[in-house]
Amino acid sequence: MIFVTALAIITSVFHPKERGKAIGINITAGYIGLVMGPALGGFLTQYLGWRSIFYFIVPLCLLVIALIFWKMKGEWAGCEGEKLDYKGTLLYILMLALILIGFSTVTQTFGIIMVVLGIIGFIGFIV
Repeated sequence: MIFVTALAIITSVFHPKERGKAIGINITAGYIGLVMGPALGGFLTQYLGWRSIFYFIVPLCLLVIALIFWKMKGEWAGCEGEKLDYKGTLLYILMLALILIGFSTVTQTFGIIMVVLGIIGFIGFIV
């Protein structure tokens, strides 16, 4: 959900001539994170402890926020006046929570019930 939203924001903010470059940077950053994440996380936890991951992330997040305000000039919320679908949002949250928690406890009867309810919620969400 996050990756699709980021792509939608990029396509609405950047001029068509700059869009390819912006999408390329976004995809490259995603794959660099996927490649470096486990190795860097393992290094940090092995030599500096698991808490070091949080100390490392804070400056990185601040840098990303600064880059967003520096580089993103346009407005990405192109649907002014539209209202949030509260029922759909609530159903999506419940459905996703039921499925995720259900699969983590699927060996128990309660976990199976949660997965089934989550699938029913998913069908209701689509309808």
